[in-house]
Amino acid sequence: MALTLLIVNNDHPCDHHLTNLYKELLPADQYHVESSSLDHCMRIPPHAHALILPTSIATSLTTKELRSLSHFPLLRYEEGPMREVFSKNHHAYDGLLFPEMSSTSIQITCLNAMNSYHLRKNLQQEIEKLTHQLEERRWVEQAKSILQEARNISEQEAYRFLRKRAMDERRRLPEVAVSLIQFHKMLEDPKEAEPIR
Repeated sequence: MALTLLIVNNDHPCDHHLTNLYKELLPADQYHVESSSLDHCMRIPPHAHALILPTSIATSLTTKELRSLSHFPLLRYEEGPMREVFSKNHHAYDGLLFPEMSSTSIQITCLNAMNSYHLRKNLQQEIEKLTHQLEERRWVEQAKSILQEARNISEQEAYRFLRKRAMDERRRLPEVAVSLIQFHKMLEDPKEAEPIR
């Protein structure tokens, strides 16, 4: 299956030159090179394996625009020589491409960028999952604390109470904890009892 590389352009002659150059440099049986406008890419998610942003576009993007394109591996094509680029901030990109790169170097960079992108996305998902688990744990701890104070019981007894309640109601322990916290807040100050989440 051929990988689709989408070169984002703004009808600048250099952008079309880049599309044609990459069509010539990369093996047609392995890479399908297309071009599209920035507006089109932001409105309709392109069917591409990676986006290549020439410097002329990359330097004019706002953070919001860059974020809206981050659902794809992003490569930045630098028109200048390599040595001038490494002082710049390129953390938003999965790879950098340069005019002096060979076909093999371009292919390796594209594949590495795609791998980097997928690794980054997997790490972001794992961080979100762990953050959510930590938040749930805090809710359970807060609910246990409320029970300990209200019923004058130990931490273990409070946990057993929450766990039994969760099993009886066929709900997850954090859900029971959130309900208890909300109910407790409502009793303390009805005006502040807003739903958690």
